[in-house]
Amino acid sequence: MFGFLNIFNYLCKKEHMKNEDKMVNIIYGLRDPRNDVYQYVGKSTVGLRRPLEHLTNSHSKRVNDWVKMLGSNWQYPLIDIIEEVEKVEVLVEREKYWINYYYNLNPDLLNFQEKKITIQNIRDEEHEKNVWSLIRILGDAPRILKSERLYRNMTQKEMADAMGVSRSTVSLCENGCSVRLDTIRSYVRALKGVDILTKSHRERPKRNLNNELGGGFYTL
Repeated sequence: MFGFLNIFNYLCKKEHMKNEDKMVNIIYGLRDPRNDVYQYVGKSTVGLRRPLEHLTNSHSKRVNDWVKMLGSNWQYPLIDIIEEVEKVEVLVEREKYWINYYYNLNPDLLNFQEKKITIQNIRDEEHEKNVWSLIRILGDAPRILKSERLYRNMTQKEMADAMGVSRSTVSLCENGCSVRLDTIRSYVRALKGVDILTKSHRERPKRNLNNELGGGFYTL
């Protein structure tokens, strides 16, 4: 089993080596491949190296037992980066936040009996409603963005110019491809910018040029 895990360890390191410098301080989750539920949440100041260690020799007995049980069926935990943390000073607080968050979803989180963290119920009915609304919106975002652009009679090239990006980036946004959240925000800001300019043009008071031009029928 550990031979298999060592191979996986190496492949993961190779796959993510080029990104580790950009993701040094992270909050990560170990996800069960059988039900996609997080079983462990932790922090790292060395990128993915820390979560990868759990696959071969975790400091946690509970995690080790879980990994061995999965390994007996030729399965392994899936590693996800939950959050990239810019400042190491807030890493512990962010870890506490995400442990609390996922404990509310899975009370059997393997962190516990190891960490004495006061659990706070951070989810209420309104919060859960907002989360599901966000999920629906994100799923429908590409269609909405494209519809809003077409409603304003803009081509992808015009939208790209308004955003200051390439046309292919606009196409990625509208086809549901993986793009940064900042790119989506830029798209929305560009739409708002068009609306402001259009509204300003429509509401601009017309100037009567009769007096300015010494008579006639010109208006603007």
